[in-house]
Amino acid sequence: MNGAKSICGGGPNFPNVKSATWLNQKQLVIEVELQPDTDYEMGLNCPSFRNFASAEGVALVPLPWSFTTLPAVLPD
Repeated sequence: MNGAKSICGGGPNFPNVKSATWLNQKQLVIEVELQPDTDYEMGLNCPSFRNFASAEGVALVPLPWSFTTLPAVLPD
């Protein structure tokens, strides 16, 4: 990757992004604040922002993610 990043999304299903730090050219750590029992959506690159790209400048195809956190108290 070229060092830039486009973490896309917004609204109530977008996690609270605290930081995004490159460890090296292939590893990005995204620190987020999550709530229990919540659906989240975010993505890498989107139609308007395509900063995730190879060293040759080839942009990553937009990659959406969605996930749900566990409840604060798990049932028995």
